[in-house]
Amino acid sequence: VSMWTLYYFSMLTIAPSVHMFVHHIGLPLEIDGLSLVCNEHTGEPEAFVMSGRPDVATDPTAKLHRLMRGHAEPIIAAIAANAGVAPKLLWNNVAAYLSWILKEVAHRHEPSLVEGGLALLEEPAWPCGRRNPMFGMIRIARQQCGL
Repeated sequence: VSMWTLYYFSMLTIAPSVHMFVHHIGLPLEIDGLSLVCNEHTGEPEAFVMSGRPDVATDPTAKLHRLMRGHAEPIIAAIAANAGVAPKLLWNNVAAYLSWILKEVAHRHEPSLVEGGLALLEEPAWPCGRRNPMFGMIRIARQQCGL
């Protein structure tokens, strides 16, 4: 189940984050407007089929917050309830992909583009005031010399 969610959350976070923060395009990823395409042999998720049309993401951070609250949160709750996987593990999978892609965008484009997105990982509460389930999951480890 954990590997399946890695595929799923990579689709949910990587390309949509680039679209939001670099191109200011919001993809219609509301959970009730999607179909999921899975590999017929392995069952691994391969693509989302979106019923809506992309829109302009004037506030990419708010759009990402809505994606986390309106898509990641209910999917994580359902998977945790039905597969016996800890929600913390699933949120960690989401946080790992988000952290990676937002830092890539910052490195390749402009760090200021993703400040708000990174704050969604680093702040103890989300903009709506609720506890941030990804808070504290991504830590930068310092490299130490063993000499």
